[in-house]
Amino acid sequence: MYENDYILRMIRQATEVIAKLILNKEIKSYDLCHEITDTALKENFGLSKELLLKLPATYIKELIGGDGNSQAIFFLAQLFFHEGEVFEKEGFKIQGDLYYRKSLELLSVIDDADDELNEYIAHLRASVRSK
Repeated sequence: MYENDYILRMIRQATEVIAKLILNKEIKSYDLCHEITDTALKENFGLSKELLLKLPATYIKELIGGDGNSQAIFFLAQLFFHEGEVFEKEGFKIQGDLYYRKSLELLSVIDDADDELNEYIAHLRASVRSK
């Protein structure tokens, strides 16, 4: 019961953060996008994006709770994907590529996803690879 409440709350928070990122990317509020990402990472995971970029995805998975926490890892992958897009829109392709690669690395450690999540993971992987 408590685990389901936690997962639902995390999904709601993730949806809100991703929506804010998409909106602010569209109106070119790139500094606000970086701030939203930083805040989401610190509030949800207690870690900075700089540290998360340096850690291997397998270690991040263990920090988050190991197997069974696909949604949290997927949320991180989405944040890094959108952060990559923001850097790319700002003209910082190399920095954007770092975030795209981290997004792919995080997606590669998700092994207990349901069909719907697997479908979205495939979509996100295709988007990252096309960058």
